[in-house]
Order: sequence, then structure tokens, then C-alpha cells
Amino acid sequence: MVRTWPPTPSATGPIAFGTKIFLPSSPFYSRSDQNSTFCAQVTYSSNLPVAFGFQVSPALRAIASGPVTKAYAWRTPGNCTYDKRGVSVSYFFHWSCPTHSDGVEYNDWGNWAFPVKVSGATGTATINWQFNYVIYWRVT
Repeated sequence: MVRTWPPTPSATGPIAFGTKIFLPSSPFYSRSDQNSTFCAQVTYSSNLPVAFGFQVSPALRAIASGPVTKAYAWRTPGNCTYDKRGVSVSYFFHWSCPTHSDGVEYNDWGNWAFPVKVSGATGTATINWQFNYVIYWRVT
């Protein structure tokens, strides 16, 4: 099997929050677009835990008419998921994946949805995202 790094985002897929190679000298990542802000930070300890954060943009929070109906994130490989439905759209969503391995390619995906109201019309805003990363303890 041929693998490429970084993975190529699908044209019909989620918003790509990019690709990051984490190093001890560069343990933090943040990216924003018109819909949201995403961040990730590695703690360089025995299990290489990573903390994540996600926040809906002020423009979308302004038109939200109710709590989030989906707030779900998951990582491959490995078993790390997050689900925080029912909270305010203005909540700073945060979670962590406690165990990573050095040099492994990880992919995170997220799906957020919430009701919106604009000029009397109602609907649902959906934000899908993807983030790809590798953690290196040391580079030789």
C-alpha cells in the first residue's frame, strides 16, 4: 500500500484544519476560518497526550437559535472519541486523547450541528472538520 503524507483532503469532504508535525520545539497548533477555531497541544510525557479545543465563530454563534445537536469528534487510529451535545453554541469544546505513539499518522474528524435563525428563516448549521498530525519525540 502506498501512503502519502500529508493526506490529501477530499474536495467533498470536511473543512481541512491542516496538517501538523508536532515536535518538542513546536507542541502547539491553531487554525481559524470563518466558521470556527481549532487548536491542539501535545504534552511531551510518557504517553504523548494531546489536548484539543474547538469553538464556533462569533458570526455563527450570533445566529444560533438553540444548543448544539451534534458535537462529536473522533480519532484514527486508536480509540478516542468526544461527544458533547446539548450545550450552548458558545461553549469552548475541549477534550483530550491520552495516548499517542511516536511517528504514527493520526487523523481527527469532527461534526458539529446546531439550529440557526436568519431573518426569520430557520435551519441547521453544520460544521465538519478534519485534522491530520504526527508526533515526533525527537527527530534524528
